[in-house]
Amino acid sequence: MRAKLKEELVATAAREADPNLLEAEFVVLANDAFHKISDQVKDRVGNLNSDEIFFNWKEWLSQQLEKRKARKALEEAVRR
Repeated sequence: MRAKLKEELVATAAREADPNLLEAEFVVLANDAFHKISDQVKDRVGNLNSDEIFFNWKEWLSQQLEKRKARKALEEAVRR
Protein backbone atom coordinates (compact mmCIF):
# COMPACT_ATOMS: atom_id res chain seq x y z
CA MET A 1 0.00 0.00 0.00
CA ARG A 2 2.72 2.48 0.93
CA ALA A 3 4.56 1.78 -2.31
CA LYS A 4 1.36 2.44 -4.26
CA LEU A 5 0.89 5.76 -2.46
CA LYS A 6 4.48 6.79 -3.12
CA GLU A 7 4.17 5.83 -6.79
CA GLU A 8 1.03 7.94 -7.05
CA LEU A 9 2.76 10.87 -5.37
CA VAL A 10 5.73 10.65 -7.77
CA ALA A 11 3.42 10.38 -10.77
CA THR A 12 1.35 13.34 -9.56
CA ALA A 13 4.46 15.47 -8.97
CA ALA A 14 5.60 14.72 -12.54
CA ARG A 15 2.14 15.32 -14.07
CA GLU A 16 1.68 18.59 -12.17
CA ALA A 17 5.30 19.66 -12.72
CA ASP A 18 5.52 20.26 -8.97
CA PRO A 19 8.64 18.67 -7.48
CA ASN A 20 7.76 20.23 -4.11
CA LEU A 21 5.22 17.44 -3.70
CA LEU A 22 8.21 15.16 -3.12
CA GLU A 23 9.81 17.34 -0.46
CA ALA A 24 9.66 16.34 3.20
CA GLU A 25 7.01 18.88 4.18
CA PHE A 26 4.39 17.54 1.77
CA VAL A 27 5.42 13.90 2.15
CA VAL A 28 4.84 14.16 5.90
CA LEU A 29 1.37 15.65 5.27
CA ALA A 30 0.58 12.85 2.82
CA ASN A 31 1.73 10.21 5.29
CA ASP A 32 -0.32 11.76 8.10
CA ALA A 33 -3.36 11.80 5.81
CA PHE A 34 -2.78 8.13 5.00
CA HIS A 35 -2.78 7.23 8.70
CA LYS A 36 -5.89 9.29 9.45
CA ILE A 37 -7.75 7.85 6.49
CA SER A 38 -6.67 4.31 7.44
CA ASP A 39 -7.99 4.83 10.97
CA GLN A 40 -11.28 6.24 9.65
CA VAL A 41 -11.78 3.29 7.29
CA LYS A 42 -10.92 0.78 10.01
CA ASP A 43 -13.34 2.41 12.45
CA ARG A 44 -16.13 2.52 9.87
CA VAL A 45 -15.62 -0.79 8.07
CA GLY A 46 -13.92 -2.84 10.76
CA ASN A 47 -10.82 -3.61 8.72
CA LEU A 48 -8.20 -1.92 6.57
CA ASN A 49 -9.74 -1.96 3.09
CA SER A 50 -6.79 -1.04 0.85
CA ASP A 51 -8.92 -0.03 -2.12
CA GLU A 52 -11.05 2.33 -0.04
CA ILE A 53 -8.00 3.80 1.73
CA PHE A 54 -6.27 4.44 -1.59
CA PHE A 55 -9.41 5.99 -3.11
CA ASN A 56 -9.90 8.31 -0.12
CA TRP A 57 -6.21 9.21 -0.06
CA LYS A 58 -6.33 10.13 -3.76
CA GLU A 59 -9.33 12.35 -3.01
CA TRP A 60 -7.30 14.01 -0.25
CA LEU A 61 -4.40 14.48 -2.68
CA SER A 62 -6.70 16.08 -5.28
CA GLN A 63 -8.01 18.51 -2.67
CA GLN A 64 -4.47 19.41 -1.66
CA LEU A 65 -3.52 20.06 -5.29
CA GLU A 66 -6.49 22.39 -5.71
CA LYS A 67 -5.50 24.28 -2.55
CA ARG A 68 -1.90 24.57 -3.75
CA LYS A 69 -3.02 25.87 -7.16
CA ALA A 70 -5.33 28.42 -5.56
CA ARG A 71 -2.60 29.57 -3.18
CA LYS A 72 -0.13 29.89 -6.03
CA ALA A 73 -2.59 31.89 -8.15
CA LEU A 74 -3.30 34.21 -5.23
CA GLU A 75 0.41 34.75 -4.58
CA GLU A 76 0.98 35.55 -8.25
CA ALA A 77 -1.94 37.99 -8.26
CA VAL A 78 -0.59 39.76 -5.19
CA ARG A 79 2.84 40.15 -6.82
CA ARG A 80 1.30 41.96 -9.82
